[in-house]
Amino acid sequence: MPQSCSVIHHHNGSVIAYYNSHESSMHCGGGQEFTGTFTADPSQTTTTVLLDSTVPDGKATITLSGPNGKWFSVGLGSPHFVMSDKPYTIVVDGTGNVSERKLGDHDPGTVLASSLTVTSNSVKDGVRKVVMTRKFAGKTPDHYTF
Repeated sequence: MPQSCSVIHHHNGSVIAYYNSHESSMHCGGGQEFTGTFTADPSQTTTTVLLDSTVPDGKATITLSGPNGKWFSVGLGSPHFVMSDKPYTIVVDGTGNVSERKLGDHDPGTVLASSLTVTSNSVKDGVRKVVMTRKFAGKTPDHYTF
């Protein structure tokens, strides 16, 4: 692995991938794609993020699954895993509508302009699965940049 490339899997289940900016003939991690997944609720809730740097501006494919009829979400950009980090959050409501928020410190924060394209939204056996894509760079400073 080239200098400055690393993937850190924290005990709380979060995953952070750091890509170097040093020019090298080697690819970070030996490839162009990173896949991370963790399970917050082993019975129904999962988050998967696929990062593809082979396309212009990069393409992040984010898949969230959770119980149909309930809201579920994922927060990104929380280095200390505390609310005072004010993370960027993707929320799927109980009917499958997707919103992006910049959370506040123990408050709902603000709704952000959408940077996501929902490519599929399905329900099977009571589990809703929403697949979304977006560019690596955040639309605004409040949007997470991969």
